[in-house]
Amino acid sequence: MIPLLLFVLYAIALSVALARAGHRSRAVPSGGAPRGRPTRVLIVGATGGTGRQLVAQALERGYAVTALVRDPSRLQVDHAQLTVIQGDVLDTARVEAAMRGQEAVVSALGHKRFFRLASCPKELGTS
Repeated sequence: MIPLLLFVLYAIALSVALARAGHRSRAVPSGGAPRGRPTRVLIVGATGGTGRQLVAQALERGYAVTALVRDPSRLQVDHAQLTVIQGDVLDTARVEAAMRGQEAVVSALGHKRFFRLASCPKELGTS
C-alpha cells in the first residue's frame, strides 16, 4: 500500500514539475482536451528490446516516429515515417530539439545491470 501511495505522489510531483518547466505539447491547447490521438511520437531508448518493439508497433499503426538513439546503427529499421536522431538523453539541448514538434514522448530507457543492495560503510553502521 505504501509503495503505491509513494508512486502516486511521485507521479503527481513529476507532472507538476514538467508543467511548470513548460514541457507541454504545442498541439494541445492548455486546459483543453486533445483533439484525437497523437500522430507524431518521440521514442527515447529505441534501440533496446522494448524500444524496438515500440518503434515497430507505432509505425504499424501509422504514427510518424522519431527515435532518439545513441548509436543509429543499432536501430535496424528503415521506414518512410521513421526519423532517427543521434543523441544522448543526458544532453538537454539534444532532447529538447528532438521533442520539438512531437505530440507524445515515450521513454523506453533501461539499464543492463540489476539493482544491487547498497552496502553501508562500517563507520555509519556502528556507534
